[in-house]
Amino acid sequence: MFATETPMRVFTLGYQGLNLAAYVRELQRAGAGAVIDVREKPWSNRPDFIKGPLGDGLARGGIDYIHVAAAGNPASIRKTTASAEECLGRYREHLVAHPEAVEELYSYVRLAVEKGRPACLTCYERLPEHCHRSVLIEFLMRLDRRVSAVHLPLATSEDMRPFRRLGSPLRSLQETAFIHPARFRFSGRG
Repeated sequence: MFATETPMRVFTLGYQGLNLAAYVRELQRAGAGAVIDVREKPWSNRPDFIKGPLGDGLARGGIDYIHVAAAGNPASIRKTTASAEECLGRYREHLVAHPEAVEELYSYVRLAVEKGRPACLTCYERLPEHCHRSVLIEFLMRLDRRVSAVHLPLATSEDMRPFRRLGSPLRSLQETAFIHPARFRFSGRG
């Protein structure tokens, strides 16, 4: 723990429903200086959010990009849980067993704060309470009581329009991703 009580603000932002331009604008509005990608693998079905293009887009916006694979929620957890609650609970256990993941993440958060431009943890899920970003924030706060989270709001509906099906609201991963594998024909189960 550090003697000084300087606050350490950490942003979080999920890119679900955002295009890259809206995502970068939201980070710039907040004053984020670095994005810490906390996905296990920096890959996406959305080409702009794959590591290379994402890093390039952020650099054009004056924001650093860092990928911390150790902070990612392992596929072995994500693919074997039936609910978001179970997934996040197992991820907490994973972090307890692998404290070096939080320590590595903390080093980047601290560096960003020292540069005067806070870091933002990023992943796909738009709702922090359904994402492992919230668990990472919880562990960062345990490590240093000065850490405080600011969950960035989604951009305007104008920014999100291209990624929304007409008349269909964005759904959380909790509603879509944690469907038990036995429900899929190709899963080899049931």
